Amino acid sequence: MNDNPMSVKRKKIKTLKMNKTILFLKATIYGCITPWSGLIKYIDSRHSPIDNNAAENAIKPFVISRKNCLFAYS
Repeated sequence: MNDNPMSVKRKKIKTLKMNKTILFLKATIYGCITPWSGLIKYIDSRHSPIDNNAAENAIKPFVISRKNCLFAYS
């Protein structure tokens, strides 16, 4: 049996690399599957707009005012 320290170390490193790869693949697959139910609900409902222009336009005057007032007295 080949039990020299270098071969044992190589086996451990190879196992660690394999475990990291498997964990990465699991995380990637989970990251794709998790939002899927929300996407299906969004597609089925068709009531929500895909963008948020209404919300952005609603806060635009406050943001512009804040920017203008920031350096008003300097």
